[in-house]
Amino acid sequence: MNRILLLIGVVLSIARPAEGGELRLWPAAHPTHAVASAQTPSPKGPHVRPLQSFADALGVRLGGASDQAVFDAAEAAMKATPGGLYVKVPPGRYRLHRIRFGSNSGYYSEAPQTVVLEQMRSSTSSEDTVFVALNDPYATNWLFWGFTLDGGWQYGRRPYADHPEQDPWLDHQHALSLTNTLSGVNDRKYRENSPIGAQNPRGRYGELLIANFGGDGLRAAGAGAQTVSAIQIFNVGGRGVAWTTYDNNASLIDIGGTGREGFYCGPNCGNNRLDTVKIWYSGIRRIAGASAGLLIDRGASNRLVGLQIQDTAGDGVVLDGGYDNSLDLGVQWQGEIAWMDAPVAALTLKGALFNRVTMNVSIPRYAAQRYPAVTRLLDDQIGPDKTASITNIIDILSDLPPEVAIVSHPLALSNRLTVNGSIR
Repeated sequence: MNRILLLIGVVLSIARPAEGGELRLWPAAHPTHAVASAQTPSPKGPHVRPLQSFADALGVRLGGASDQAVFDAAEAAMKATPGGLYVKVPPGRYRLHRIRFGSNSGYYSEAPQTVVLEQMRSSTSSEDTVFVALNDPYATNWLFWGFTLDGGWQYGRRPYADHPEQDPWLDHQHALSLTNTLSGVNDRKYRENSPIGAQNPRGRYGELLIANFGGDGLRAAGAGAQTVSAIQIFNVGGRGVAWTTYDNNASLIDIGGTGREGFYCGPNCGNNRLDTVKIWYSGIRRIAGASAGLLIDRGASNRLVGLQIQDTAGDGVVLDGGYDNSLDLGVQWQGEIAWMDAPVAALTLKGALFNRVTMNVSIPRYAAQRYPAVTRLLDDQIGPDKTASITNIIDILSDLPPEVAIVSHPLALSNRLTVNGSIR
């Protein structure tokens, strides 16, 4: 006990402030603990400011010709504010060329779907090919929540009605692009930007309606660990979602009326978890080989549950070199489809390895004669690197008419295929 009391006395003696000073139990240069004092004030954050305050500072009206200047001022303030800055956007329609934000920053609406952000296509700047994007490759802890993004685009718009594929905005007008640098355990930049020292970005985005863009609806690449929720995407000339990112959690995604694949999961698309996703009317541009509902292109270890694919112009799902993916889904054709990328299968394997697929495949009886292009449940093809599909477990429940073949040709023996309870 005497030793403990002596130790306490020594600590208090060392920590005793000088005359008129203050007591500090942490040294001023401690690497992880900032000490607030009158002499060395520490920044507080993150901060929140209404968008109206930037308009007031510029002396302009929101919802008018100066909206881009207001958002540019907000972006500059985000970069200059220690600790981060989030901007609250009031209800209204804003016409803009572009929106950018970075670490510990972002935009959110006062009430979801009351704010419409409309892209002005008149700009010729190459920066305007992406409407909303991150401005920092090491952005972390960002937020984009509660908006309608309207690109003002339509397939076959004037003056391209007779030659719609000549439209320069096709595949070059993307709505939302969230691209980060790939993360490594020895990379300190994410940790330095993160308020909690996280290795991954940890951004959040959701409650979004994205429509009328000539390119992709949502693009995400690089380091992930994002939280994604409640997004509707329709009438886009490219892909609804194009992911080459990993470690994300997403739910309640609705994708429809896409020119290319509904959802593309490409290289580095791995360890993602998706729940309750619907994809409908993909492939409306009639591009052969680019009209599937879901394309997993070398993506690995993704978990998809509650996926519904409806009325695709191409295959329902394509696993092209995919590895260790788990899918629980339904594929259905029931609507009016003017063109199909024949022959169409509910599931196509191309050199796929160690995947597990559980799927229901259906064509309602009243529509059974509408889809002669749907010729098989499963199409097995050699992959791009000349590898066969092996060690996949596929369980299909189907009501397709008897003229639809089960499989294009016998699978490798290491695969297990079950159709309506019978092993094939």
